Amino acid sequence: MKKFIFLFTVLLSIYSITGLHATPDKENASEPQIHILCSPDLYPVVLQWTAEFSRQHPGSENFVVINETEINDKAAEETDLHFITNYAFEPTNSSASWKIIIGRDVFVPVINSNNPLSDQMNESGIKLSDLAVMLNNQNEPIWSSLTNGENIRLNFYLTKNESDNSSINKFLDTPLHNAHASIVNSNEELVAAIQQDINGFGFCKLNDIVNPNSQSWLENISVLPIDKNGNGKLDYFENIYLNPDDFTRAVWIGKYPKAMVNNFYVLADESPKNETEVAFLNWITDDGQNLLAANGFTGLVSSEILANIQRLNNEDFYTDAATSENYALLKIVMALIIITGLVSLGFSWNRQRKNKESQITSLTNASGHLPNTITETRVNLPNGLYFDKTHTWVFMEKDGIVKVGIDDFLQRITGPYTRVKMKKPGESLKKNEALITLIQDGKQLNVYAPISGKIMDINEQLFDEPSMINASPYADGWIYMIKPSNYPREIQFLRMSEKYREWLKNEIARLKDFLAVSANVKSLQMAQVSYQDGGEIINHVLHEFGPEVWEDFQKKFIETSVIN
Repeated sequence: MKKFIFLFTVLLSIYSITGLHATPDKENASEPQIHILCSPDLYPVVLQWTAEFSRQHPGSENFVVINETEINDKAAEETDLHFITNYAFEPTNSSASWKIIIGRDVFVPVINSNNPLSDQMNESGIKLSDLAVMLNNQNEPIWSSLTNGENIRLNFYLTKNESDNSSINKFLDTPLHNAHASIVNSNEELVAAIQQDINGFGFCKLNDIVNPNSQSWLENISVLPIDKNGNGKLDYFENIYLNPDDFTRAVWIGKYPKAMVNNFYVLADESPKNETEVAFLNWITDDGQNLLAANGFTGLVSSEILANIQRLNNEDFYTDAATSENYALLKIVMALIIITGLVSLGFSWNRQRKNKESQITSLTNASGHLPNTITETRVNLPNGLYFDKTHTWVFMEKDGIVKVGIDDFLQRITGPYTRVKMKKPGESLKKNEALITLIQDGKQLNVYAPISGKIMDINEQLFDEPSMINASPYADGWIYMIKPSNYPREIQFLRMSEKYREWLKNEIARLKDFLAVSANVKSLQMAQVSYQDGGEIINHVLHEFGPEVWEDFQKKFIETSVIN
């Protein structure tokens, strides 16, 4: 019934779209001008983008680029696209309902790679509060938080750029006193000075310290490791500074302080439909990224590029569907489908109401509450997720990263977890490899991966509160964020909620078979622990069983699901 309503809604929407749009007029084929409004810091690169795009695409020389500092009321009304940074973007004051990210500006604290405290920095990192204290030392900056009374100089270099210095103040969350700083003219001069100074330190743009030929850090330059969680050590998930590629991806995921990241966006009142606009934004997302580096900015990671291109192309699906040749026929066909749908909907609605009443009666006990048992209708399976036979779920975020967790069915069987063993960020997974170990007072189960990919982040809260998987398996109890490596193929083997619910009928039958043949269920006492009156399996059925039953469950239930 839900599928029918969904299909009917889609068809009605298509009909509405075709009815609201006039038949295309071939005589008005000329492209109108595209007015682009820019933040001042993006104005130079947007000018280059439009010029290069027009050069590569003859006939697309219809861009009007306006700097925000020169805007007037007429220009504001005519704006089609707004290029803006997150420093200037105020969501509550903007009427734009559509946006995509197109790049970013990243500021980083850098040191000389041969700094005498490098090893200690790489082990413990530096707290932002300690860094602010050291830089604002009234006498002279020293690496005081990293030494035991030894005065090792901290030679602080600073540029004249007020915008950069404002970003540094946000990063440190305190005004920076630069009385002891050596002032240089540019980021290039700052980097060169630190390369020659073993005690040198400063802030610069990420792009200024990357060797474009080898995609490595420049010689004698390292990014200062930040102890973001302030626990006095550089945890595994905080160790993001080995190379530019890992660092850039960590910035995207959010492992680097947001105050030092200035994202660039394109805003619009609605998703672009103009053919030239869509082509231009596709080009910026892909080939146009090269011009960001030339202007000192940082480009998007590959997953962001793919997500942007998919969004730009999918959102324009119906724009040109109604041509002058098929427009009338399309409306007639849609009208017939809708009329037929209305008739069928009436019958189905009445049948669904009766079925629902019957289900409510059968699912509730004498007190009006659902029994504490496991059936396919009582397992929570949210729409929008994909489920795997390993009893895991996956959900792709807008940025292309996939969130993974355990389904409600498995946690209902086992009961609360007391400990988990998880993999580390950066490790690779293959589908059907061990994903996580769930532990309950010494008894444990290994659960297997639904997809292949690289672990980008883990839910660290599970180490302290493993029972979050039981309490909130689809929200707070998620396990990993994974960058998928073979998602288009592997998703074909996953099931959406209703298909998965149908599949669970067989799983529940298998579970009953397992409990029936298990040596620990042969006694009457154990049978009462496992089943309620009527032969339904109670929640947390394995909770009272010992390690030997959990081992049997691993081999005869969990692992056979992976094999079959």
